[in-house]
Amino acid sequence: MKEVVIRSRANILALEECMKDLPGYDDGGDEICQITHYHAPGVYAREMWMPADTLITGKIHLTEHLNMLSQGKVSVSNQGDSITMEAPYTFVSPIGTKRAIYAHEDSTWTTIHATDLTDPEEIEEDIIA
Repeated sequence: MKEVVIRSRANILALEECMKDLPGYDDGGDEICQITHYHAPGVYAREMWMPADTLITGKIHLTEHLNMLSQGKVSVSNQGDSITMEAPYTFVSPIGTKRAIYAHEDSTWTTIHATDLTDPEEIEEDIIA
């Protein structure tokens, strides 16, 4: 498979718009991907399982946070950089990052955020641009 580098946030947003016209488009990823929420004092983790051959775009986060790929293999285009990650892979995401992610294999991606909130909708309102 040819590696494609998406060079700007505008290109990722344009990709997101094009994806809406594709068969099987799942706004929010809740139908195709499996989302599990975890809470501990002061910590929230959102785990997403993606089936192989899934293309997603991530949300823009207002906070720096941890990301862990605990299963699978994905290609990630991140506003100019494109890398392939194989589990296990952990990194810190800077504020304001917008990504496009393609799952080569069934993959599990978790974001971990510092918050005392426990309602996923409230957390999203607090940490997503």
